[in-house]
Amino acid sequence: MVKGGAKLVFNEGARGGFEYWHDVILRNDAAIGADGNYHATRTKLWRWDGERYKLLATVPYGQPLRELARLEAESKIR
Repeated sequence: MVKGGAKLVFNEGARGGFEYWHDVILRNDAAIGADGNYHATRTKLWRWDGERYKLLATVPYGQPLRELARLEAESKIR
């Protein structure tokens, strides 16, 4: 929220939904498979930098915790 209203800070949608890890948004993508159902494909990790959300990494679905652990070890997120 800003004076006079709201400011858009994240303009992303997700077919696979969103998850959160501390100050990181995990945006899960999905695609329609041959069976006609949605199947998770990848996860994009976004972090607030004080002004906007910045894309940290894109990883195969099911592997975001490994990437988060690597980023935390490198002190890129806390």
